[in-house]
Amino acid sequence: MSNRKEKNMCKIEYDNILAFHPGFYLKELIEDMEITQDEFAKRLDISSKHLSEILSGKASVHEDVAMKLATVLGTSAGLWLNLQAKYNEKCEVIRSDRAELTSPQI
Repeated sequence: MSNRKEKNMCKIEYDNILAFHPGFYLKELIEDMEITQDEFAKRLDISSKHLSEILSGKASVHEDVAMKLATVLGTSAGLWLNLQAKYNEKCEVIRSDRAELTSPQI
């Protein structure tokens, strides 16, 4: 039995591993800016649906969106790409660990 807790796709807890999708941080930033998701999507020049998918962890932050985030938020594109890469790495560790737990022992 795994020790997995998943509140949403943006924050995954498994044993001693925490994985935060960039959307987790973006959601907090949007709230701090006191603007709507639709307004933020317009500032990024992306669809509200695409932003919603990022915020929920269903879509990854790729270079094009990372560059837009950097421009709008005054950060670097590398920040968002690194957050995505770290999230992907941790998810892979979790998948690998779960696969080992479910593999038949010979």
